[in-house]
Amino acid sequence: MILPQVETAPKIAPRLRTQLHWLLAFALAFVSIGVKLSLTSGPLLPGLDGAYYWVQVRALLERGTLGKDAQPEGQLEVLYDSPTLVLLRLTTP
Repeated sequence: MILPQVETAPKIAPRLRTQLHWLLAFALAFVSIGVKLSLTSGPLLPGLDGAYYWVQVRALLERGTLGKDAQPEGQLEVLYDSPTLVLLRLTTP
């Protein structure tokens, strides 16, 4: 029995494949940066402490010191802790 010949898809040269991988990596990075910038373009910043980092960077650039202390005065007590939500209570002296 004679089997019919099946055409195979043309193979991509290794150099072209590497270039396609780099192009895909750069496109993904470009899209990711665009999404991040679109999230921070409004008056509200995403995240639990999104504005904190911008305040610290601005203070470092303007005065050379941190704008706010990282450690609050008082005691922090964890009320509830889960992978998606953390509730804290700050008791001041």
